[in-house]
Amino acid sequence: MRQAFAKPFGDRIVSGSAPLGAIVSVGTLIFAGLVMLAEQAGLPRSIVYVMAGILLVAGIVVPAWQARTMSPADWMVARRDASLAINTMALGASLVAGWTMAALAGSFFVGSPQAIGWIAGPMLALALASFAIVPFLRKSGAATPTHFINARFASLPVNLSFAAMVLAVGLLLTWSQFRLTGQLAEMLFGIDRTAAIIAATCLTALTVLPGGLRGVLRVNATLFAFLATAFLAPLVWVSVGLGTFPIPQLSFGQGALVEISEIERQLSQLGFDLFTRQVDGLTVASHPVAAALTTSLFLALGLCAMPFVLGHFSASPDTSATRKTTAWTILAVALVLTAAPAVAMFVKLFLYRGTLGLTTGEIDVAASWLFVWSGKHSMLDTHSMASLCGHAVQDVRQAIAACGGDPAYVIGPADIRFSGDAVMLAMTDIFGMPGVFGALVAAAALAGSIALANAVAYSIGANLSGALYKADSTKEHQSLIILFRARLVLLVTLACAGWLATLSSWPPVEIFMWAMAAGAAIVAPVLVASIWWPGMSRNGVLAGIGAGGLVLAFQASMPWLGGESFGGLPALPGLEGLSPAISASIYALIPALAALIAVPLATRKSDGGAMLETLRQPGARQTLPELDI
Repeated sequence: MRQAFAKPFGDRIVSGSAPLGAIVSVGTLIFAGLVMLAEQAGLPRSIVYVMAGILLVAGIVVPAWQARTMSPADWMVARRDASLAINTMALGASLVAGWTMAALAGSFFVGSPQAIGWIAGPMLALALASFAIVPFLRKSGAATPTHFINARFASLPVNLSFAAMVLAVGLLLTWSQFRLTGQLAEMLFGIDRTAAIIAATCLTALTVLPGGLRGVLRVNATLFAFLATAFLAPLVWVSVGLGTFPIPQLSFGQGALVEISEIERQLSQLGFDLFTRQVDGLTVASHPVAAALTTSLFLALGLCAMPFVLGHFSASPDTSATRKTTAWTILAVALVLTAAPAVAMFVKLFLYRGTLGLTTGEIDVAASWLFVWSGKHSMLDTHSMASLCGHAVQDVRQAIAACGGDPAYVIGPADIRFSGDAVMLAMTDIFGMPGVFGALVAAAALAGSIALANAVAYSIGANLSGALYKADSTKEHQSLIILFRARLVLLVTLACAGWLATLSSWPPVEIFMWAMAAGAAIVAPVLVASIWWPGMSRNGVLAGIGAGGLVLAFQASMPWLGGESFGGLPALPGLEGLSPAISASIYALIPALAALIAVPLATRKSDGGAMLETLRQPGARQTLPELDI
């Protein structure tokens, strides 16, 4: 015990001797209680938001600064000694992006089966990575996927081509999260979008530059414990208040479902619309089950070979620990995402309870949340997050005017519209809960986007440095070169991503989906083929990257070539309601696979196959030079 506490607190956290999750969760709840007391004393909501922001920033800055290092072993793979709990929470945080939490609840609200694909996709990706990719990377001793490709083919063109794809995907992901952070900060806290993006860029740099993966593990584990507590606490509160089971993931809102079903049955008999049809920004494909399966497979392929996912497995002590990390991360992600159905059910119930029979003259008494959210723009589309009778309303006078000028007009479900992300982001206001819970939910959404940006930023620096790695006889010189390259590339990429986020108007969801398309169509096939097929050649890798990249580039460039939207080729039958990036990835995957297979067979030449044969032998491990570990 004395030896454990002799270590710095941050090191005890990463090694598992300090219960980080419990500390952060209890601290968040204590913070919420103190702010509730402050609200009762008459403090304005803006102060609550500022206090929540201070809590979030402190959770990033303190652990990140403690992780500073000049050792590649710390920066690249955290010395492969990360504890199971810390690795699980950190990986879970990077998979629970802020917009995913928001869009999921809206999808369940409209009854779309596609929401199942968003939950199943990341879990399937973890399983695929754990069994098809990670064991070979660990046995080879590779610190990153680019390090493995470097050793497998020993070709500068191949190394640079694969590293360029990793950089492109990482830039898109970081760009999307910075863009999302700016939108959320402006929408929820009233912060200037550009200032919020600059702040997010600086926070990510502060997290990753000093300590690399070790810093990401500390910060993202903290963020996951915070976002899980902040997101689930309001649901437990409402569940207890409704007299249902206090764990919403197990009841899925069933306690509210009976009352909702009866209300909707009566409304249908009277010929009124239901709230299910009043959500903007979410489309349902013509074949929703097929769309759900496609979305799940798309995310699974896109995520399974993502360097920011594989990097967490590199921090585990051994292959057995990576599989345990997979299992526990699936449970951690499910803990958060499977609460979305309960959010949808609770919001729908409170909407019916609060608005049925309500007149426009009374709206400020029972549904004042409409005034708050009408002035905010959705991150899923260009609509207002809430509207009444087709108009954004800010007060009772505007509400009466929007619905025909009669203050006795009775509001029905058809008169209220809201965006898909409002289902989650506005839920605490709809529930009538204290403002601190709304601030915590907003901060949780920000925490998810920052966590993903942190993980992706680390993977960019580590993988591009690994692509050019060569053993050096002077370890001190070697360490300096590795860290200099990693930090320089990382800094430049973050600056570019932040700059793009301030200039572009593209929805962050679409940017994210195109990053997943590149991962599913190019990165995953190339890495899996390089691991499993001894006959793979350098020319095959180059041909696969080139073929898939050209198709994706053509699809994504259509707006500049005269196309009306992303995607130059028509959507696949039954997938019309999905993102164009999904259809584009399928179109690109076909030529990429054809090139990966046909070119090595045509040339009858393989490269590096002997290394794979060695790795398949029992007990074979660490055939590549470790990065000063």
